[in-house]
Amino acid sequence: WSLRELAALAEEYEASGALKDLSVQADLARPPAPTYKQDLSDLFDYKYCTDVDLVFQGAVFPVHRAVLASRCPYFQNVLQNFPGYGAQIGVDIRTAGIDIPMFSALLRFLYTGEFNPYDGTSKAHQMRLSNTNLLMQLCEEFGNPN
Repeated sequence: WSLRELAALAEEYEASGALKDLSVQADLARPPAPTYKQDLSDLFDYKYCTDVDLVFQGAVFPVHRAVLASRCPYFQNVLQNFPGYGAQIGVDIRTAGIDIPMFSALLRFLYTGEFNPYDGTSKAHQMRLSNTNLLMQLCEEFGNPN
């Protein structure tokens, strides 16, 4: 290697380091892109463009037909019977112990894959063991999510 070639190589390494630093700074300046899971959670929370209402124990849950039908065989079968936009569908769950917060947690699970009923309450720790049994019963009634 000649002295000129070594100097050019050192200059290339310095330029590569500066380019890497610039790339890192550009990444830090950009706001993080939301994840797919976060987008679906937002759809559930903010009810953007819902097309069907589920009615459970008098509570109305605006939901997205495509999400529920693709994630759950039970809802796929139910939703086929109500093809119209804005349909209100009564949901009757045979499994004992399902209340409105639990049903909401089940719907959130279908959207995000996370199941956290009663999250943030003193009941949360006590409910975890019983939730496992309850989930097994619900899997039998609803089928496993896709």
